[in-house]
Amino acid sequence: MRWRPLIPSLLLALLATATSSSASEFLSPRFGAQVGLNMAHFAFPNPEHLPLPLNYYKSRFAYQLGVAAQVPVRGPLYLQSGLIFNLKGEKVEYQTTFSTIEDPWTPISGRLKLLSNLYYLSLPILIGVRLGSGPVRPTLSAGPEFSYLVLNRQSSVLKGGGHEISDSETVHGLYPSTDFGLTFAAGLDFPAVSQQLSVQCGYTLGLRNLNASSNGNVHHIYNRTLFLFVQTWLLR
Repeated sequence: MRWRPLIPSLLLALLATATSSSASEFLSPRFGAQVGLNMAHFAFPNPEHLPLPLNYYKSRFAYQLGVAAQVPVRGPLYLQSGLIFNLKGEKVEYQTTFSTIEDPWTPISGRLKLLSNLYYLSLPILIGVRLGSGPVRPTLSAGPEFSYLVLNRQSSVLKGGGHEISDSETVHGLYPSTDFGLTFAAGLDFPAVSQQLSVQCGYTLGLRNLNASSNGNVHHIYNRTLFLFVQTWLLR
């Protein structure tokens, strides 16, 4: 993929920023919890092979929570990791027509919403840097993220003409059990207010094709996630 040649340059830029930063270091490891929201969707490099028009595929809002750890390396540099339970996937929504069992000959106009609910347990391994030495300190971090698919829950809701039909089921084997990606994040520490609070936002770029049955004539699928979370550091 075209992102891979950029990885060494991004890491070198992060290290160069760290060496030029005057931020004071956090002298000991810290451990805590994090909770936040994400906006997830699938990326399709070859949308011409999709079964539906591309504009039917939309982002969906979800949540993430977990535990986190930061370990100082040298000066403003640190390593950040943790275990994050997060929901990714896709929403497909469009107008359609349907009929009921009671009156199968009368078409009803309605709206169909399909949700792919992919519950992952993710392990990011990021190298970060703190910038500046003021009361609010920006942070930058980047690195790989490894994810394990805990549950794949597919659901649908069809509404129209005063009717609502819903269904949900657990699906096995539709997507690979593991995913791999790159995470890029920016955040804020608030040492003047509290050593226990941080905020981060970022983007995770999935690199593994999730369409296990794909070949040259079938569309590829990749996870994409924009996230925002708050970290509370409980132990130091």
